[in-house]
Amino acid sequence: MTRIRFGFALITAALLSFPAAAQQGQGSGAAGPATTGMSKRDERDPIGLTSTQRQMIAWSIAGVAEKQASPQGFQPKAGAKLPDQLKSARIPSTIDQVADPVRNYEYVMLEDQNLLLVSPQDGTIADVIHLDRRL
Repeated sequence: MTRIRFGFALITAALLSFPAAAQQGQGSGAAGPATTGMSKRDERDPIGLTSTQRQMIAWSIAGVAEKQASPQGFQPKAGAKLPDQLKSARIPSTIDQVADPVRNYEYVMLEDQNLLLVSPQDGTIADVIHLDRRL
């Protein structure tokens, strides 16, 4: 339990330090794809996370989430409806306190290392974050 608390404290501290740095000197450019890393020019995704926040959130959730198998033929992408076979869960409070844009979403962690951020109101996928092995 202490290791989990320490891990969340470390992640919280890291996430708190990134938003200010990400907001300085950012140009505006065309939005990149929501499923992979962003370019240096456009570091924010459609729901307002930096690429670093995306990976920190994915790593945090992957550590506590039950991974689910993707249904046959399902290709996760933003705007798609979450299949009935997948069950979403609330974002852990330790994460939504730090990364405010995810506060109103639920998540599904897939076995293929994709984290789906889901709108609980209509069950649509708002964002897909692939858990990257590097930050």
